[in-house]
This record gives sequence, C-alpha cells and structure tokens, in this order.
Amino acid sequence: MNARAAEDEDNISRFLKSLRLRNRDALRLYRGLLRSFGCFVRTQSGSTGLSEETVLAWLKARREHCSLDTVERQARQVDRFLEWLQMNGRLLNNPFKQLHVQYGQRTGPIARALVCFRHACVIFLRTEG
Repeated sequence: MNARAAEDEDNISRFLKSLRLRNRDALRLYRGLLRSFGCFVRTQSGSTGLSEETVLAWLKARREHCSLDTVERQARQVDRFLEWLQMNGRLLNNPFKQLHVQYGQRTGPIARALVCFRHACVIFLRTEG
C-alpha cells in the first residue's frame, strides 16, 4: 500500500468512527464506496488533485453501474466525507462545495443533473436556486 492510499485509509477510518454507525453492513458499504472513490481520484487526477472535473467523471462512471438513486445517495455520502476532510484540515477544497455555490445546496439533485441532463438541468438548478 502506498503512502497516499494508507493516508486515505486512515482518513476513512477516522471519518467512519465519527459517524458512529452501528450496522456492520452499512460500515462495510460506506468504507467500500470511499475506498473506490479514492482509488478513482488517484487514477484520474494524478498529481493535480481533486477537482470538479474529477467528481463529474466519477459520477458518470458510477452511473454506468448504478441507478440514478444510488448515484445520488453515493454522491451525498462522498460529499459528507469530503466536507469532513475539509473541516479537519485534510482537504483544501471540496469540489461538491464549489458545485453547491453554483447550483444550490442539495447534492443529490446536483449529481442527478450533472449525470443525466447536464446542461438543461444545471441551468434549471441555477434559476431555481
């Protein structure tokens, strides 16, 4: 395991402990999602780090394997994790937070719009704010 993956695993463990989840299956699924997100980011972004483009690519990749409802839920879970990382000084910028500034506070509808109807729905979200 490389140093970045080990740091990611430590961050995931700390985050999950902060949630105090009691259900082992929920913990396992959450950990798996965050691990796969971290792996995707490492392979997609390289040294440039996490960006809105990387998040959009991840959402599109998830949509190839999951229903829209699942993509929305997973986007909310990853957003919570990234928010926790930022609050704890482990992440400089949360791309979801940047998307919230542009399109509104709800992560699920933003994810749905970006994956499905990227241009039309994002414009709608801007006007509905």
